[in-house]
Amino acid sequence: SGDGFLIDDSDGGATRAMVRGEDVDGKRLFGDEGGKYANGYEKLKKFDKDGDGELKGDELKGLKMWVDNGDATLAGGELRTLDELGITKISVTMKMEKNSRGEDLMRSTFEQTGQTHVSEDVWFAKQ
Repeated sequence: SGDGFLIDDSDGGATRAMVRGEDVDGKRLFGDEGGKYANGYEKLKKFDKDGDGELKGDELKGLKMWVDNGDATLAGGELRTLDELGITKISVTMKMEKNSRGEDLMRSTFEQTGQTHVSEDVWFAKQ
């Protein structure tokens, strides 16, 4: 349970990195990929083969969830299939919302074990 990062593992590269103890390339995450996409939801749309705004069924193949233990390193057991987590649908339609501090948030939804949950496109600051 908890938070996870959606990973593009369509070529098996993230799984290989986990087995080898290597870092996951940031291009496997769903961000702007150096300005190529406006945001992670735009990048995620490339998996929406039927253009209905949702990923489901075969469109989810190749996507995995990195459920980190808090050390920011991909380790064994942290890369899970969406099926294992009960995720059956991901919306690629993003809405801008403000939180209580007035910050803009990019949000969408996904379905897990029959319930709808909120997803966010999160940008991390360099330290």
